[in-house]
Amino acid sequence: QPSHLHRPRPLSSETATATAKSPGRSRSETKVKAKRSEQYSQRRAMSTMYREMLLMNNFSVLNYTGVIKITKKATKTLEKIKVMAVAAEAAMLEAGEVMNKE
Repeated sequence: QPSHLHRPRPLSSETATATAKSPGRSRSETKVKAKRSEQYSQRRAMSTMYREMLLMNNFSVLNYTGVIKITKKATKTLEKIKVMAVAAEAAMLEAGEVMNKE
């Protein structure tokens, strides 16, 4: 006779603890547990990857903003340098004309 007929069946609340504590699991129970463990690992890996993608997105936005600010600052600086160069050139031409008149 099968051995499961001689054992009293545990109550439904005891089933989970009895299954978890029993040293001799059937192959199907082992496969189910392994599958659940694999699913949990996959979920955790996906969650980790999602968080890393968010960090990467934030990093790229921050870099983009930095590049835009640097470009604007460089443009303003170059414009000031051009104005100063034109003014210096005009002053030099004027100084040269003054010297030529003397």
